[in-house]
Amino acid sequence: MKKYYSKVDRWVAVVLWGPVLLCWGICAPILSGMTTGNFWLVMITLIVSTALIISIFFNTYYSLDNQYLYWQKGPFGGKVSLDSIRSIKKAKSSREISSVVKPILSSKPLLIRYNKYDEIPVSPQDENKFIEAIQKNNQEIEILND
Repeated sequence: MKKYYSKVDRWVAVVLWGPVLLCWGICAPILSGMTTGNFWLVMITLIVSTALIISIFFNTYYSLDNQYLYWQKGPFGGKVSLDSIRSIKKAKSSREISSVVKPILSSKPLLIRYNKYDEIPVSPQDENKFIEAIQKNNQEIEILND
């Protein structure tokens, strides 16, 4: 299965990495004066949070087989049946997306509508190749150009 990694907007990188760097910067001087129990509690929290951000930043991608579109965002993932996909539309902004699950790192994703009312945003680096790969498995998908 080919992986289509998510494109990353600069502002998303700042939103993800800014708080992590800020926390490490603020906590570093504080950690030196902490008791052993508090030190390890803070360190474990910082390490787990940083690992989650690293995982999301470097492990957000989409892949396809003959039946499903799989998405992965860090440790979280899911799949959508290719037969249930009705349309693909280029979203003008991430505010246009009503989906709770947002496996994207871009502000202008593709919006995939499936089933009757469901949708999921995706932001592959090469949108055209990604759409072609989906259409190979379901030729009835409507490509909307609003």
